[in-house]
Amino acid sequence: MVAIIDALIADLDKEMIEAKIDEKNGQENYETMMSDSAAKRKEDSKALSTKMEAKADAEKTLSEQSEVKKDSNKELWATLEYIIHYTMSVTGY
Repeated sequence: MVAIIDALIADLDKEMIEAKIDEKNGQENYETMMSDSAAKRKEDSKALSTKMEAKADAEKTLSEQSEVKKDSNKELWATLEYIIHYTMSVTGY
């Protein structure tokens, strides 16, 4: 009977040691995962900032080019009107 109790105590001690090792490994894995996640968030934040800057630059360029196009269209229409009036005056229409 004492041998059975000693065996149970040994098994219980073994299971407790395994549980402590599992808990330690689990905690280390958790800490590693949290550290990796923090690094990933930092990288993602930098990438997002870079993309937002690029988007702002692209929007600024688009706005500037839209103004250039608008001005070019006005100049083109003025030129076409001049050509039409000149042609009409030369041909007599």
